[in-house]
Amino acid sequence: MKKHFTGAVVAALSVATATPALAAVQVFNGSGFAIADAGGTLGSPIPTTSSSSFVVGSLGSINSVTISLNEFSHTFAGDLIARLSNGTTTVDLFNRLGVPQTTFGNGNNFVGTYSFADANASLLPESGAIAPGAYKSAQALSAFNGQDTAGNWTLSIIDNSPQDTGNLRSWSLTLDYGTNGAVPEPATWAMMILGFGLIGAAMRRRQAKVRYAFA
Repeated sequence: MKKHFTGAVVAALSVATATPALAAVQVFNGSGFAIADAGGTLGSPIPTTSSSSFVVGSLGSINSVTISLNEFSHTFAGDLIARLSNGTTTVDLFNRLGVPQTTFGNGNNFVGTYSFADANASLLPESGAIAPGAYKSAQALSAFNGQDTAGNWTLSIIDNSPQDTGNLRSWSLTLDYGTNGAVPEPATWAMMILGFGLIGAAMRRRQAKVRYAFA
């Protein structure tokens, strides 16, 4: 009985003093690329995809994602779709600005650095100038939340219409994730409660023995 009692107390104490979940933020950098122009003709285009990838290890569960397109340029924004993917999850950062409102979309240029996060206030404009800055993505980056950081993260830019080209110098992915975020199972909670009960019983028994010894 004494051995079981000791084990229960140790289990209770180990759960009670477990390390809490910790948050971490890490930035990963991807290489840039020339954005290949679509083939075919304006009336019958053949889309082309340019992409860059890197592998991230298993660091924890994702809380939020931010992505930055650094020194990004293209001479016709309405041609392009930009996508971030990992595993089976894909999120559009933007998708042919100004289409289908117009046939070819926003004819203004991308020039500068553009970052995307769910916390940002506005989407890229469907028409007019496209100033560098911080924007919401067309689809929520929270689609990655709760997933493990591990995988082959890929930025893809698809050109859907010929006659315009562009370039991306580099891209950055910022992952906010939780580490050591395990929550005790119900059985563990039960063991903890039992252990604390045994601790209380042992303390009462010890006090009774002390009073008896001095009686």
